[in-house]
Amino acid sequence: MKKTILLLLFSLVSLVFSTSCSNDDSDNSSNQILQSLLGKWYFEDPSTNPTINNSFTFNSNGQVIYSYWDGSPGNNYDSETGTFSVEGDILTMIFPENVSLTFVQKVVIVNQNKMEFLPTGNPNEDAYEGDYFKEGYSPSPTDELKLTFTGSAFTDQCTTTGSPLYNSVDVNVSFLSNGNLVNQHNFQEDSNWNLSYNEILDGNIISVKVKLQNFNPNDSNSGKGTGVDNITVKIENSYNEVIFEENIGMLLICTDTWHEVIFTYNKTTGATTTDFQTHSF
Repeated sequence: MKKTILLLLFSLVSLVFSTSCSNDDSDNSSNQILQSLLGKWYFEDPSTNPTINNSFTFNSNGQVIYSYWDGSPGNNYDSETGTFSVEGDILTMIFPENVSLTFVQKVVIVNQNKMEFLPTGNPNEDAYEGDYFKEGYSPSPTDELKLTFTGSAFTDQCTTTGSPLYNSVDVNVSFLSNGNLVNQHNFQEDSNWNLSYNEILDGNIISVKVKLQNFNPNDSNSGKGTGVDNITVKIENSYNEVIFEENIGMLLICTDTWHEVIFTYNKTTGATTTDFQTHSF
């Protein structure tokens, strides 16, 4: 009987301790997310200079201010003030003005400058889903970015005899930082071969240049029919977030020739340029 009582007491103490630890973990999670939330969060990355950018501002007094474009010409915003609370990783926002609206969502802190609102999985709870970006964030010119080039080689375009003049494509890919060459790579690949190469770059202006090596302005048959299709550039930051990705076109040696392209990205402004070098035989 004494042994049974001791076992019951031990089980009760373990249950209380487990519950206490669980509550502490929940409180710590709530406090961490609450501290991360405080401040102004935009709906679009402010470093990309969007024309319209709504926002949530979370204040330490439990107030949340929703600022939204009023729809008129110009950059004019209205606002609505509500309250918010955090329990674990669940954020509840209530906006009582006019018609009371309640949004309940799971908060995922991606990093100090970005967070996500996701559905909780409860069909009775509406989430304000999306990615949100902290006010004042812009990539520093010293931040390293990964610039990736991809493309597909071909040799069978611009043929008049029915068979390619060349069996492989000769391509040079160069990566530059502030106009200075950082690294380069040469490809000599068969048709339909996928090309890919990347480089980590710092500096404010980063570039990738793709060039068809067989191009010769004095010989229309040099490299004729060869090229690279679906040239795509992708830029990722140090958090492995894709901040830019776009298909910029193709290179081809033919009667009308596009033999070189250089893509440039400005970290400070987010502006991009794509310049092709062309020739006609």
